[in-house]
Amino acid sequence: MKNLFATLILLLLIFFYFFDAAIFRGFWITGDLGYSDLTDLNWPIKAFLSSSIRCGNLPLWTKDMLCGIPLLAEGEGGFFYPLNLILFLFAKPFFAYNLSILLTFFLTGLFTFLFCTSIRLSFFSCLFAAISFIFSGFFICHLKHPSMIMVASLFPFLFYLTERFIKEQRPIFCILAGIILSFQVFAGHPQIMVYTNLALGIYFVFRLGFLPKEKKKKVHWRALSLLYFLPVMAAIGAGLSAIQLFPTMELLEQSGRKLGGAIHELARFPFHPAELVRFILPYFYGDPYLANHKTPWDGLFWENTAYIGLIPLILAGFALSKIRKNSYILIFAIITLFSLLLSFGKYSPLFFLLKLPPLSSYRFPNRFLLITSFSLAILAAFGMEWF
Repeated sequence: MKNLFATLILLLLIFFYFFDAAIFRGFWITGDLGYSDLTDLNWPIKAFLSSSIRCGNLPLWTKDMLCGIPLLAEGEGGFFYPLNLILFLFAKPFFAYNLSILLTFFLTGLFTFLFCTSIRLSFFSCLFAAISFIFSGFFICHLKHPSMIMVASLFPFLFYLTERFIKEQRPIFCILAGIILSFQVFAGHPQIMVYTNLALGIYFVFRLGFLPKEKKKKVHWRALSLLYFLPVMAAIGAGLSAIQLFPTMELLEQSGRKLGGAIHELARFPFHPAELVRFILPYFYGDPYLANHKTPWDGLFWENTAYIGLIPLILAGFALSKIRKNSYILIFAIITLFSLLLSFGKYSPLFFLLKLPPLSSYRFPNRFLLITSFSLAILAAFGMEWF
């Protein structure tokens, strides 16, 4: 009953926040001055997806971009992502796009809520974490990058399945995690998939490390026997998504990223440590909507804003007071710090890690702020347990 109540609350909040999109009177756009990744790339790709699947064709190639491009191999269209396939097959492109965004936000909140219940947080704490995360700066600012938020929406569910696997030690959760990983591949943003699964790996390793302490044993051999989870999950995910992976990898061989182009991009548009003030005042350096956003280091507003709200931030601070008594708080504090340091890019003491594959293939390391936002939302839920 509580889960149903939480579902209704999330649906209502999302409906009213995206009211115009929800009643199909328009769609949300967070653009730049004169152009946008949504209007110039993502919306045309989705329209092409719709026309292709309605004709029973795979969108292998389009002549409408430059001299032609293998659009399926490019991947960002999310052509095999189940949500896209269903919506763009049965609804007109405009309606399908709006529904995909609304459902993505709903699934993000629902999966975050489920994960919080799996680590035994109270109902209101779980709901608070879900709301804080889905309306965080990362999701709102990246509305123009639908593939990015679709991939991001799935990773709280991976955390949920991982936690259930550790507690119940049932292989079914490993299989389900592999399926969800394949959905991340299909959704079409490899960078977010890599970043979120790196965070998942850290969480998994630390959870296994704390199992002996929880069981009050010096060595917990059962914990070691669970190490198969990550490689098996990866194998299942890769196998199921091979139809997308192989053409994308073939295209990658001919791209600038294969030649190391992304490494030169790592230092551009950075998240400077001075921008930590955005966690308190997101418009401290201006508002791009008013055309007055400017930083001395050319930081981008939508890439560097991870605001989750002042109350969640304060509650996350409260949670740290119990860091020695609660292993979950310690783990998410570590993930928060690690992801935040990586998001600093060239200003980070961990910058050398970003030069290693697969991280070296991606620009905008500030997208690690997604992991920071999620971890802070979970810590805020623990902080709410004070009340």
